[in-house]
Amino acid sequence: MKIIIYLSVILFTQNLFSQEEIKLNILIQLGIAEFIQEIETIKTKKNITQASEFEFSLRPYFKHKNIWEKFDTQEYKSLWGDKFNTAFSKSERKQINLKLNNIFLRKVLNEITFKVDFFEFYNRLKIIEDYDQFVRVGYKQECEKLIKLVYLDIFKDYVRPLLDQYQSADGQALTYNLFTSNSTLLNWNQIEKRKSELDDFLMRFYQSSWKKLSVTELREFNRQLVVDPLLKKFTILFVNYHYLYLLQFTEKQFQSLKIAP
Repeated sequence: MKIIIYLSVILFTQNLFSQEEIKLNILIQLGIAEFIQEIETIKTKKNITQASEFEFSLRPYFKHKNIWEKFDTQEYKSLWGDKFNTAFSKSERKQINLKLNNIFLRKVLNEITFKVDFFEFYNRLKIIEDYDQFVRVGYKQECEKLIKLVYLDIFKDYVRPLLDQYQSADGQALTYNLFTSNSTLLNWNQIEKRKSELDDFLMRFYQSSWKKLSVTELREFNRQLVVDPLLKKFTILFVNYHYLYLLQFTEKQFQSLKIAP
């Protein structure tokens, strides 16, 4: 009897440890662990000159260092863990862990999440500044497919209310620059135009953000999402979690500008 109990404890412990290993490995494979480490690292450095030649990956974060310093990395990690554990069974987590051994999948997931500059996006949205038109044969079509496959089309429903916050006063509205904290007056017609052309603005945002991916890479990624339901489900959760978390975080930083003395 003791032997049976002993073996049961060993098997339970091994299974528990393997599940923790899987979750940790997924954090590493996805780039979440690196993302968190890089943000925490720039918090300890006064400026980019304090970064070594081996820390070149920190450069994009220094661009918005004052905003990243307020980012709660532990909350981001914890909330993601909760959503991931709730959405997938133990068996599915193991399968996802194996899928992420694929370098191609990791590259695309990284490019469409952590390489996206949400602060720049939010600022352009608020001060009514457009992205350049990005022209590449077949690129827009593949972007549109990816947006629909991972349900990013609902992202618009979270962005539109940010434009509805403006209040008209004599045909103008007050806004703030997220980077300079300076206030500026917008013509009300500019705001109405942004609302009516929001789909186009978002498409330019996606194309500009994902431009390091080739048409072929996007097409192949879309193909894999279509034939692999588990990969699609996982990508939907991960991408939408990241986009909405960053959007809500950035909105908090913007609102703090409005109440600052």
